[in-house]
Formats: sequence, C-alpha cells, structure tokens
Amino acid sequence: MTTARRFIGNHWVLVVVVAAITVVTGDRLLSRAIDTELPRYTFAVDIGERSLGTFREVSGLDVEFEVVEYRDGSGGPVRYLPGLTRYSTIKLVRAFNGGTELSDWFTAFSQSPTERVAGSIAMYDQNRTEVARWTFQNAWPKKLSGPTLRAGSNEVPIESIELAHEGLTRAPLPR
Repeated sequence: MTTARRFIGNHWVLVVVVAAITVVTGDRLLSRAIDTELPRYTFAVDIGERSLGTFREVSGLDVEFEVVEYRDGSGGPVRYLPGLTRYSTIKLVRAFNGGTELSDWFTAFSQSPTERVAGSIAMYDQNRTEVARWTFQNAWPKKLSGPTLRAGSNEVPIESIELAHEGLTRAPLPR
C-alpha cells in the first residue's frame, strides 16, 4: 500500500472535510468572479433609422459653455458670461463581434460627408429596463478604430467609433 493510500485510509474524514471546504470556497470565489464580470449596464445606440448595436462603454456625454470675460469701460470688476456651447466627442466602445455596422456607416459618410444624422443612446440595466436616454443631433463618424489583433492573446478584441455632433440632450424616459 502506498503512503498516500495509507494516509487516506487512516485520515479519510479529514480528507473529505478538506475537499468539501475546497469545493465550497472555490465555488464562492468563482461566483464572485463571475458576478463582478457581468455587465451592470448596456448601451444601445441608434442613428437615423438604423441600430449600431450595443456597447459596453460610452464616453463624451459632456456639454459646457466657454467663459467670456467682460469688463465695462469704467474699469470695474471683470464679469463672466456664458459663451459658445461646446460638445465633447462621443466615443462608443464594444467587443468586436464581426459585424460591419460601424464600418458601413463610416464608409457611407466618407462618400457623402454632408449627411448628418440624429441619434440616441439608451442605457439599460441587467433586466433590460431603460434607465436613461440621451439624444444627439447632426452627428457624423469622426474616427473608427478596429480591434488590435494578437494571435497569442486571450483578450477580447475591442472596436470603437467616435462621433462629432452639434447637440446633446438628456431625454425623459417614457412612462
């Protein structure tokens, strides 16, 4: 009889308890890892009459005023006034899925660069309930970034598109 079999034969209760603790702890750690990896929100983007699909990250939902300094002729204090409205570039990021929606739109715009579109970004929770919506006007694709391809990598390929636009508003949710 080998040493391992002799040890298990004499301490089988201890081996069973250690195995059970390992399984329970491993399952808890695995479920926590899976839970933190699930997306909390998804973002669906529509432009014009077509859908660009869902995205895992949206940035650039910013709007700001330039600040204009004003001083009257008497040399009084400087007053600050709102100037031009500036909108940030909207960046949409998602896992590369092989679809051609982004490149099709980018190519179509390059052939007719005067065609601007209105669109919306809807934010959904895990239950697919709409949580928020933004609308933008006169948008066009400013930059398209394809995935970085590495044969030896296990990373998910990512693609992104950046949109220039001329207006952004937070839309009320339908009741």
